[in-house]
Amino acid sequence: MRDAEGASGAKLGEAWKALPEEETKKYQDLAEKAREEYKIAIAQYEEDNPGAVETTKKSAPKSKATKGDTKEAASKAEASKKSEKDPNAPKKPQTSFVVFCA
Repeated sequence: MRDAEGASGAKLGEAWKALPEEETKKYQDLAEKAREEYKIAIAQYEEDNPGAVETTKKSAPKSKATKGDTKEAASKAEASKKSEKDPNAPKKPQTSFVVFCA
């Protein structure tokens, strides 16, 4: 099943590359419109839910710990755990390629 998905993805990629600039512009415009709507939605969400954005942002990258600093590593690991995403938060906009594929 995975090979069929990969093959269809490759065909979509080739079709995207083969599109004339006028055609891709149509999808880029749709994606730009979605980005603008997202910016408005996220601004409204941040206004309605102060402090919620900090919990949905990605945490700092994890660092590898050595044997000597296990307590530090444990506290860093605890701090860097992913927080739950708010199901009411606006979804990120689709790219022009994803709009094309849909």
